[in-house]
Amino acid sequence: MKYIRACRRGLKKEGETMGKLNLAEQLRQSIKFKPGTKKRETKANIRASQKAAGLDPKKTQDWHVYSFSDTKALYQMASQFGRFAQHELGVRKARDLRMEHAKAFLEDRRQAGCTKSTLDTYANTLKHLSKCVNHNYQSANLDFSELKAPDAPQAPKREQMTQEQYVAVLNCMPQSKSKDAIRLARSFAPRDGSILVFEVRDVDLERNLFTVYRDKGGRTRKLPIETEEQRELLTRLIAGKGPRDKLITLKPGSADKSLRRAMERSGVCQNLLKEKTGIHSIRKLVAQERYDQLKEAGLSKKEAAGDVSEYLGHGRDRKDIRDTYIAKE
Repeated sequence: MKYIRACRRGLKKEGETMGKLNLAEQLRQSIKFKPGTKKRETKANIRASQKAAGLDPKKTQDWHVYSFSDTKALYQMASQFGRFAQHELGVRKARDLRMEHAKAFLEDRRQAGCTKSTLDTYANTLKHLSKCVNHNYQSANLDFSELKAPDAPQAPKREQMTQEQYVAVLNCMPQSKSKDAIRLARSFAPRDGSILVFEVRDVDLERNLFTVYRDKGGRTRKLPIETEEQRELLTRLIAGKGPRDKLITLKPGSADKSLRRAMERSGVCQNLLKEKTGIHSIRKLVAQERYDQLKEAGLSKKEAAGDVSEYLGHGRDRKDIRDTYIAKE
């Protein structure tokens, strides 16, 4: 992939690099991803080194990149921020970037209509990018540690599919690979982009486990096979296939298009069609059901939300999980 190839290129001498490359290219050159770098172990070593040196272990300059998805996000940010800072603010060298340049970029994105969550993500990526720059260019001393995203509207909350709507939609779909994809979404609440990458080896019927390997953020999680319906679906999807064969072979977007056509035919999904949502609404349905079950089992709202967040592939402490996925508490 383009961004991976660029990140793996060796650096030239610093002066030559900054002199010949535009700002975006300089920033991209600073991103170094080494597959197999262990995040927890690396961070622990950095904190120990900070503490041994008498420095605050919480204030680290961790420039490491731990996943392909992080590499892609950093590479895209380097391109966007680099072009903006050079063409709009006149900055030509990475070492000359300052906090006010990062703030100006975020404000420009706010005026372009970015939501608060998107701006928060941009701010965190810029902080990480600044550490990469400091590590790769000895003359650079970027300090984006206090960078915060400007206030902006939150993204509108998408509608959640109900069980009644799901049954009506499924009844409007002929048997097909798209229908299997919808059933898989209902069974394990994967992201729509993940459905097409699942392989036979991800299914362990003996231990009743279904593995979501290196999902968004590089996280791998093992989900329990809890119902006979889940087992029957997976058993059928792996039948006659090799370990590395896909569970479902479809073109990207096909399942979502089939789902929306069925939603139109069902006549009971006007709210979902209006919000232009698809498989993600099923992911929310599963999240709501698990949240309700955990609450009934005696967990607090915070504990239940944390368990649901982990099941969906987010960090346990994601603060907006109830606002984003839970329609009623």
